[in-house]
Amino acid sequence: LEALDAEFSGSGHVNWVVAANRLLQQGVIDHSACQRIALYWAFGRLIANSDMHQGNLSFLRPTQRPVMLAPLYDMLPMAFAPASSGNLRDDAVEIRLSNEVGGAVWRQAELLALEFWRRTTQHDDISDAFRAIAEQMLAQLQKLHERIQRLA
Repeated sequence: LEALDAEFSGSGHVNWVVAANRLLQQGVIDHSACQRIALYWAFGRLIANSDMHQGNLSFLRPTQRPVMLAPLYDMLPMAFAPASSGNLRDDAVEIRLSNEVGGAVWRQAELLALEFWRRTTQHDDISDAFRAIAEQMLAQLQKLHERIQRLA
């Protein structure tokens, strides 16, 4: 995304949704790719992925138009990665919604994120400490359900 954004829109370090909309306007990506990018971005917000920079979204067939979105990678709850000091968070981060994507996208992302946090809380390889955080994230997401349902 970073290379395409630099070449076609020059928008700099904007989020995936803003960059994708600009690339859609230029015919670099199609509507389907733009919608999937919005979903990926919203899902990332709901799972606390604090590392969704433009280098973490890639495309195939860069010489053809529209380019094809590559499979998603590096989609993790990075807000819980160890700090440079080695310290780990011991509590949930606040989930923040934005108006950069519509309600339909948030509702779809919510379903995916609920499943993500449910599976995380149930996985045998998750530590007790992170399981507690995952349960907090799941509870926070469940509290946001009514608000997400009302989004236009």
